[in-house]
Amino acid sequence: MAKNLKNELIDLKVESKILNKISCSPEKNKEYEELVKNGMPLPKDVYPYMYDDGEPSSKCFYEITGPELTQEELMEYIALKQLRMVNTIKKCALYFTITSIIASIIGVISAISFLAK
Repeated sequence: MAKNLKNELIDLKVESKILNKISCSPEKNKEYEELVKNGMPLPKDVYPYMYDDGEPSSKCFYEITGPELTQEELMEYIALKQLRMVNTIKKCALYFTITSIIASIIGVISAISFLAK
């Protein structure tokens, strides 16, 4: 369970561009494949690709590299990314509010013109 949570956290960080996921070269893949065959652990920040059924690959691996940012810079990056997302939500809310107001005005005008006949 904890392994799955760790993998999910890494996937979220890669998706958010906090970490980089780099495919290993064929030479490194062979090296890591030998480690797995011999029952040895993989080096830190090296993970196997996962098949659709959740089984780890024994032939294809990737490395995770972190940003060269301090903790403070990383927190600033996350805060600015959140601000950008909040601004997008505000713009969407404004768009739908204006669209609703315009639809209401058109509905009132249509009702008045229908009653005036």
